Amino acid sequence: MKIAIIALSRPGLRVARQIQHFFPGACLFAHIRLEKTRSGEHVFGEDLKTFVGKLFRKFEGIVMIMAAGIAVRVIAPYLENKKTDPAVVVVDDTGLFTISLLSGHLGGANWLAEEIAWKIGAFPVITTSTDRHGVLAFDLLARRMNWIIEHEEDLKKISAFQVEGKEIVIFPDETIQVVSPKREAALGKETTIPFLGRISVARSNDEINHRDPQGIVFVSNRRDLPRSPQGKPFIIMRPRNIWAGVGCRRGVAGGDVVNAVQEAFNRCGREISSLQGMVTAELKSEEPGLKEAAGHFDVPLKICRNEKIREVEHFFRESAFVRKQTGCGSVAEPCAFLGSSRGEMILEKTTFSGITVALGERLLSFRWAREEKNNKERPGDW
Repeated sequence: MKIAIIALSRPGLRVARQIQHFFPGACLFAHIRLEKTRSGEHVFGEDLKTFVGKLFRKFEGIVMIMAAGIAVRVIAPYLENKKTDPAVVVVDDTGLFTISLLSGHLGGANWLAEEIAWKIGAFPVITTSTDRHGVLAFDLLARRMNWIIEHEEDLKKISAFQVEGKEIVIFPDETIQVVSPKREAALGKETTIPFLGRISVARSNDEINHRDPQGIVFVSNRRDLPRSPQGKPFIIMRPRNIWAGVGCRRGVAGGDVVNAVQEAFNRCGREISSLQGMVTAELKSEEPGLKEAAGHFDVPLKICRNEKIREVEHFFRESAFVRKQTGCGSVAEPCAFLGSSRGEMILEKTTFSGITVALGERLLSFRWAREEKNNKERPGDW
């Protein structure tokens, strides 16, 4: 997290330096009237509101050593939405309290306030309801897992149901395992999710109707999701678990690769937001069009060594021409298979104007920790 620390008073400057000691990459800004600033510290002399406006989109976290009321008035003109606003933490100039003021969940202000408090011996002030009740909100989970949330208009309702202890049903894809602590994960890498609240798992509409939950959380990369029964509030969490194996001719245009990958997702009914990365063979590692397409989707372009491809190429249709050109009998399918950690192939090699694309779906598994004694759930370890 790129952090700015702002100090207005001499006591505040001492606190700012203490914080910077524990966050050495942070930039410290002191008002010009403060004397004896140190090497590496920045000074400003303009109006505080104007100065903060310049920092607001340049830093992911802003720590303001001042009264909370001043901070509120200063940042107010620059607020847009919780997806883009930076984390803002207020610390009093005695270093007694660290207040998560803005973007507690998605921006990370709750985490930053607690980290600062832990380091300097202050009291963190966190007012987010789900945090105070020990509930992992789904928007925070999405941020941690780098997933996308759709139908966000119902997110507040879902979070409120968690806090109130009302039942929520998770409806995952068949390739996503949601298990209890006593059951070993059958597929993929297991991650412990510290959910609290009444959360259950359903695999069909009949199960949902039987439980009659207050809200539903779909965890899926599919487009053809079932409708929420009886108009129940719902959100859709899009896991990034699909890898695109790509082969192409030399000098292919990046836009053509983008169109090919998008069409591949369309053909198998998956959302492009679930693309986790692209994979290609060594021979194509410097292909500009592939790099451009990966940049367009904001995903990594991984290179698969030929020896790794040869280990699994016998599972797929081979081509003498491709072997002559690349040294491997197949590129797109083995790359998608290996990129998805030997997951399920959801689209075989398909050609789009000289570009071959195959899609592999990485199998996922996560669970939440449950305290058996009183049947209440407790946070698990990350």
